[in-house]
Amino acid sequence: YKQVIIKITGLVTAIDFYRRHADAESWYMTGVLACKITSQTITTLVNLFNFSTSRTDHSNLEEFEYVGTCNATSLSGAFKSKSLGKVKGTFTSVTNADYCFMFAPQMDLSEFNITNPSATLNVQQMFENSIMDDFSYPTLLTKGRDFYRMWNNSKLLYFGTPAAPIQLDSATTAQDLDQMFFNSTYLKQVHVTNCAPTTLANAFRNCYNLR
Repeated sequence: YKQVIIKITGLVTAIDFYRRHADAESWYMTGVLACKITSQTITTLVNLFNFSTSRTDHSNLEEFEYVGTCNATSLSGAFKSKSLGKVKGTFTSVTNADYCFMFAPQMDLSEFNITNPSATLNVQQMFENSIMDDFSYPTLLTKGRDFYRMWNNSKLLYFGTPAAPIQLDSATTAQDLDQMFFNSTYLKQVHVTNCAPTTLANAFRNCYNLR
């Protein structure tokens, strides 16, 4: 394996890794296994690894780490990947994480923090089409608001456990849980706490296996 260290001087406010080189023969075959970055001037990570056939899909990527302070306010589509197994970093300035883990495999988010101390977090369709079958991070979504279709079309089986329910402290309005688990046809159990939405209408629509 080779390690490549790249230092970019100057004021960098945004970055992405989906650009495809003009001479690349394939959009899905890159040998990158892990990626670490650090910067205090980056303010957005929108579409960081957002792949498509006209872009690059780092199909062997196993881990991403943001080292040190991250001042990005948006992770929209940032980790849209079918292979990424772990994301590490403290993203406490983020207010938008919609589509962040779209298509995600079973991931390790034990060292991923998006709890903004001064703002709530948009998590619309955050795990849409994900094949994650278990989500067991009790405090990860305490600032989450607007969970619209968060797990739409996913393979999710368990959301929290009786011993460690998911804390949804900021879900307090009628629209917050609207269609949250829409079309999660594999879903069996949901365990949440500190959650006070004014309605659960459509929250579990088409969840045929919910027990």
